[in-house]
Amino acid sequence: MKKSSNKIVSFLKGASWAYITLGSLVIFSIFSFSGLLNALFLSISFLFFSLFILLILDFLEKQEQKFEEIKKQTELLKEIRDLLK
Repeated sequence: MKKSSNKIVSFLKGASWAYITLGSLVIFSIFSFSGLLNALFLSISFLFFSLFILLILDFLEKQEQKFEEIKKQTELLKEIRDLLK
């Protein structure tokens, strides 16, 4: 079963995809009156910034999984050490 922090990070990742999609469309539609190139540039800038945030969330999730795996391995190594004594 997932821990609550994993559930939160997974939810934030899903919400980030919705934020990226809607945000890019809204920014494009808001700035379309100032020119197509300007609106496209701002939308792509928003897209890259949002994808960077999504990348950070993914990194945090992977680090937490790595930490949990290291804890399991440490417990196994302690058991092996105790058996060898």
